[in-house]
Formats: sequence, C-alpha cells, structure tokens
Amino acid sequence: MKNFFMHLFVSSVCVRVYGLNSLSVIGKMVEKGGVFYEVEKTENGFICEMRYDLFLSLKQYCKKRKIKFEVLKKKGLIGACHFALSHIGAFLALSFWLVFSLVFFNSNNTVVVDAEELSVAEKQQIENCVKSLLTQNLSNLEMERAVLIEFDNVSACTIKRNGMYVSVWAQKRVQDVASKDIVAEFDCKIKSLVVASGEGVAKPGDIVLKGQTIARGGEENGKVIPASVKMLAEAYVIGSCIYDEKGEKLLRSGNTKTYRLIESFGLKFGKVQSPFYYFDVQESRKLVSNVLPIYLVEKTFYEKTLQTTIVPFESVREEVVLRAKNDALDKLNGWTDVYEEKVFVSDDGGVVKVDYYLKFAYEI
Repeated sequence: MKNFFMHLFVSSVCVRVYGLNSLSVIGKMVEKGGVFYEVEKTENGFICEMRYDLFLSLKQYCKKRKIKFEVLKKKGLIGACHFALSHIGAFLALSFWLVFSLVFFNSNNTVVVDAEELSVAEKQQIENCVKSLLTQNLSNLEMERAVLIEFDNVSACTIKRNGMYVSVWAQKRVQDVASKDIVAEFDCKIKSLVVASGEGVAKPGDIVLKGQTIARGGEENGKVIPASVKMLAEAYVIGSCIYDEKGEKLLRSGNTKTYRLIESFGLKFGKVQSPFYYFDVQESRKLVSNVLPIYLVEKTFYEKTLQTTIVPFESVREEVVLRAKNDALDKLNGWTDVYEEKVFVSDDGGVVKVDYYLKFAYEI
C-alpha cells in the first residue's frame, strides 16, 4: 500500500550511489530492463535519475550487496500523473485486446457437428450453442456438459478443438418406450390363444395380418401393464418374382458401311467414323508393297438396333423360382427353418408371376 501511494506522488528519484562495487549496480539494473537518466560519474560512484519502480529494485539490491546510496531528489505530482495514466492506459488496452480476441476469434471458429441420427435443424441448434459457449472461454469438458444440459435429446457429446476448427460428436438419446401391446409379426390364422394379462383383441379362428394387434395391454395405478399371451397360429410369408418373356436386345440390323485407308510405319492416313449409333466394327489389313510396309486397311461398321426378343419362361424357370424363394426367405427373417413350400405360377400374356409360399408354425 505504501508503494502504491509513493507511485502516485513520486514518479522519479535522483540517487547517488557510491563506495565499493557501486558501478555494478548499473549493470544489474540494465539486465532488469532499467533505464537511467542524466548519469553523472563521481569520484567514487555515480549520480543518476530513474523511475520510482526501478529505484525500489535498486534499493533492494544495494541493501543486499551492502552498497551505499543516497536519495538526492524526488520528482512529484506531474510525473505521478504521467505514471498512473500510462499504466492505466496500458491495462485498459490489454483488457480490450483480451476481450476482443476472446470474442472475435472464438466467434469465427468453424464448428462441425457429426450426429447422423439428429435432424438438420437439431444439428444447427447444437452448432449455435457451441459457438456461444466458445466465447465464454470454457474447457472442452465444460462445453460438453453444457450441451448435455441444454439438449434433452442428446445422450453423449464429445468436443475437440484443433486451432479454429471445432468438431462436435453427438449421439441422440434413445427413448425407452415400454411396449404394452402384442402385434402379429406375420400374416397368420390363430389356432389357439390364451390371454394371461391384458385384453385379447383377436380370438381363435381369426386371420390376423402382419402388424395387427393380437392383445392389448393396459395401465394400473399409473403403471403400464404389458399384454401377455400364449398363442399358436399357422403363419405364412409370400415371396414373388415377375418375369416378362418379351424383351429388347441389341442385334445387327444388316446395314453395314466399309471404309478403306492406307497405313505405313504405324500411321494411318485417313480418318473414319461410324455412321451408326450402336455398332460393331471389324478391321482387316493387307500388305500392298514388297518394298515398304504399306498396308490397305478396311474397316467395316455393322449397325445394331434394339429388337424385340422372346425368351420363354420355361427356359429360365429355375432362376425365376429361386428369386421368388429368396424373397420369401428374406421376409421370414430367420424365424424358423421348418416350413412347407408351395409354388404358384400365373401367366398374363407373356408376363409370368411366380409366388413362393412358406407355411410354418407361429408361436408366442
């Protein structure tokens, strides 16, 4: 506190340093960045003027080294105002620069949000939130916690910074919803049904389609009571494949065009181009000189057009039936490997449809 008031009323001090090792003071103070004014050498030392803060360092050094010194003059209020204003101005400038840097550089960070399960709007909200957090000089962990608090639909968040680039990984929260109803996973005909809890919607003998409700749960004292049943049904899946006997294929139309040109030493003299959009090309070469390697080259272009073709179903029957069966197995989805198989084929003017039935026991 005393030094503070001395700074206010004393800006510089004129000092006489004398005695043994007095000149070492100048070197030591210069090392600390000190500046001396009006230095005057005396018989056994020197006289100089310095700022008050440097004088405090000099005073401490001289006492420690037992070097003699004497204060000749202290300069007062005007110098003190200069000292205060210069230091306060430097402090304000530094504060302004720190605040400006914090706001400007952090607000111009590139923020990329990686969250496949979130919508574009949700990603934009997270990006805006992180940009706002960057201006608050928070750590990555603090920002991650802030994101989790701000967004109820986010269960995990990781933030990494690399210079001006900020990457945000977020995971959508999975809502655990208790399923209280029992629905059919396959088209089926119910043979027997016993409802243990809940309310039965279907009954034995009913044909239930995939996705329809078999039994409905309820609530008791605010708690969800899921339905529970024991059921045996006859289920089936159908795989299909449609085959059209008529098709189109690129075939030669019979139109041709032949060009002739000379070739020598690997160079062809003349340029030819097919006059057809779809074509095949055939080239032949014939030596016409016994002295020089000169060849007569003939290029023939054969036009190809899209023509209707008919491939009977019976010639590809096995392949089409296999496709229908694979479609049925995909719908069965590994539920069972015990089933009955039936194939039905219908022909509508050359368009053949194959239906492949898989019949199996469906138990819950």
